[in-house]
Amino acid sequence: MSILNHLSFRNRRYIVQALKQISSHWLGYATASILLAALLVVVISDDPNEVGDFVAGFAGALAFLWLIASFRMQGSELMMQREELALQRKAIQLQTKELKEVTRLSVLENVRIMLEDAKSLLSEKNDINSLSFQLGIELFSEFGTQESLRLNEMAKKPEELLASHCDFFETFNLSRNYVSKVSAIVSFYLTYAGVRVEKEKSAEKIVIEYAGAVSSVPYLAGEIEQVKELAQTISRLEKSALYKAYCLTYSAALIHEGIDENMDKHHLEMIGVLEKEGFPIPDIVYEVL
Repeated sequence: MSILNHLSFRNRRYIVQALKQISSHWLGYATASILLAALLVVVISDDPNEVGDFVAGFAGALAFLWLIASFRMQGSELMMQREELALQRKAIQLQTKELKEVTRLSVLENVRIMLEDAKSLLSEKNDINSLSFQLGIELFSEFGTQESLRLNEMAKKPEELLASHCDFFETFNLSRNYVSKVSAIVSFYLTYAGVRVEKEKSAEKIVIEYAGAVSSVPYLAGEIEQVKELAQTISRLEKSALYKAYCLTYSAALIHEGIDENMDKHHLEMIGVLEKEGFPIPDIVYEVL
């Protein structure tokens, strides 16, 4: 049996089959010989007891030989079955590995397509670096003097306010849409990787928190850090008093020009927050209340 272990599965199968044939032939010859010997004893001997004792002795030995041979053949068959199961298990493992690789490539292809769709929002003038720079300037301006901001807003006419603020909100909304699309890509890949992403989180928070988890993913590797910086700028700007003042001023200019009718509850709450923080509110906001 130890010699068989060093042979290939196919060679072992041939040898086992040959041993079965030899064993069956040898046992057949032995059985036939015993029967012939028993007949010879019956013919020669006149004593039935001697014939019975002879047949019983040889039949017992023959049965024992058949028992040993059957056990050996069963052991050989079990060994071949184990080999077949091992080969099947190996084949299944290879199929599973191939399936995982095909799935991974399919997911990466979807990531590439989704990222191209997100980039279609951008242009040479408004690429991701330009968006971060423009919003960064707006965020930095919050740290200027509040009085200069108030005078600047008061000096502008409603139509000038609409024009200046329209440019800001166009850049801001474009940035949010781009971050939102990238956030969907991040969530898609993490779901494939088995990472649970809370749906309640904002797009900016998802990008900020999980940028490191997808930093080595093809197609995202060269983009995610820049998108993270843009998301951080958006998040800080949304929390700033400057953003609230811009929203109020823009809404007031729309009402003044007859485009909107009145401020909603959200804008009225913003007024209360800014007044509490002592942030200057342009006169046009109070004029339309």
